[in-house]
Amino acid sequence: MDRFFKIALPLVLLVDIALVVSGVLDPGTALVVGLTLELVALAFAARQVVAMVLHYRRSRSAGLDVEGAIEDGLTVIFPRPIARVIALEPRVFVNLWRRLFNRRPLAANEFAYHKRSPVGALFGLILFTTPVELFLFELLIPWTWLRVLLAVLAVYGLLWIAGYASSLRMLPHRVGEESLRLHYSLLGRVTIPYTDIESVEVAPIKMLGNRTEGVYVLKDREVGYFAVGGKADVLIRLRTPVRIERLTSDSAPVRQVYAAVDAPAAFVSLVRERLTGPQPEPPALPQGAAPAAAQTHPA
Repeated sequence: MDRFFKIALPLVLLVDIALVVSGVLDPGTALVVGLTLELVALAFAARQVVAMVLHYRRSRSAGLDVEGAIEDGLTVIFPRPIARVIALEPRVFVNLWRRLFNRRPLAANEFAYHKRSPVGALFGLILFTTPVELFLFELLIPWTWLRVLLAVLAVYGLLWIAGYASSLRMLPHRVGEESLRLHYSLLGRVTIPYTDIESVEVAPIKMLGNRTEGVYVLKDREVGYFAVGGKADVLIRLRTPVRIERLTSDSAPVRQVYAAVDAPAAFVSLVRERLTGPQPEPPALPQGAAPAAAQTHPA
């Protein structure tokens, strides 16, 4: 039944749009049919929205972050690939809001990766060119409705790029207590339990061709890349293959993951600490006793 609702709602909406836009029906009949379909869609949506909110709350209670919980909630209404695309929009602006009004320093177990990214420079370029575009729209386009439409699209595009650039900072890699989560902004993430990690090391590589920024997977080699600025810094070898969550679908299984990290040595050190567990404290020496190294190599 849930699968039926996921498919039915998009189909009803598409039929509604097609009937009105195509002109197959006369305006009066199209209006009646359209309103009927809208009521059907609303009936589907009401039932699914309640289920979506409940699913979102369960996901948050289970410890999932806001972005992941939004996506999980939308899967009640849509198939997951569509849910991911729809969830991208609010996530872009959530990250922009957090960047502007809820900024905080990175925690000890969070690691940035954005310093080499060209996205910040792209945002700066668009920030500079948008006022010029608005001026040219006003100067060259005689139709008010078109000027307004283009202005809205230009400002929206600027805000969208700002939110996307913010997500590079607001979604860092996280070295949790039980698992490691890697991000590339809103476009890719993977959660790896420490029990699945065989080793981790600093292993800088340079990306070739056009694979310089974002998430890439080489199926034949079972290798995934979280690349930034044409490079990656850390290699994680896995005992058990994992799938990287991308915008519309999960990747093929990978057994190695290369990730860009701004502080690779500190990142590797903390991950290794999680892998080996807390080290026991050395036994306390009696007062006045010298350490073993000092006893072996007296001054």
